Amino acid sequence: MLKPAGEERHAYEQRTHVALIEAFGRCIEEGVPSPVPGSEGLRGLEIVEAAYESARTGLRLILD
Repeated sequence: MLKPAGEERHAYEQRTHVALIEAFGRCIEEGVPSPVPGSEGLRGLEIVEAAYESARTGLRLILD
């Protein structure tokens, strides 16, 4: 299949979240703290939601 000029194709790695899921399992099984605090995940979600809102409304959003 031909690709448009300037387009790059990359192999998709389907195991991108394996280490994170395994670490989560260890946290539950062994009672150890998560390597990534929930507050970081929440912040990432806030950024993604703001990006969607900005795209929907056309407005620039300022996050704390």
